[in-house]
Amino acid sequence: MLYTPLQPLVYSWANMNSAGITKQRTLGAILFIFQCAGNVAGPQVYLEEAPIYRTGLYTDMSCWALLFTLICSMAVYLRYLNRRQRKKRERMGRMVDIQDMSIMTLEEAAAYKRELAAAGEGHDINAHAFDDLSDLQNPEFHCIL
Repeated sequence: MLYTPLQPLVYSWANMNSAGITKQRTLGAILFIFQCAGNVAGPQVYLEEAPIYRTGLYTDMSCWALLFTLICSMAVYLRYLNRRQRKKRERMGRMVDIQDMSIMTLEEAAAYKRELAAAGEGHDINAHAFDDLSDLQNPEFHCIL
């Protein structure tokens, strides 16, 4: 079915777009709690309306519409956060458009590091990776869409 990959995607999307282990674990716990609440509430909407189950069908369709709206809203919000981070880097005199090397192959990452070195930026790439900074404070953090 189409909904099978959604759960791992939602968990990984939340973890990729937050910095810090505590924040990632908290987001994972919140997602898990809401997933469990949905698993408890879901069967309760299928009343004895056989064979059509109108209440369950309308509830499912409403939840899918809400999920679609939330995903679109989250994408718009993440783009906004990325624009804000670019402006912050620009004010600092840093390279504006940086890429996430964690999702590159080793060859792509090496080529990107050479590109950064040619631009004079490669000497301190990921310098703040292990600092105690949130994703909003770290000027090198950008969200994955």
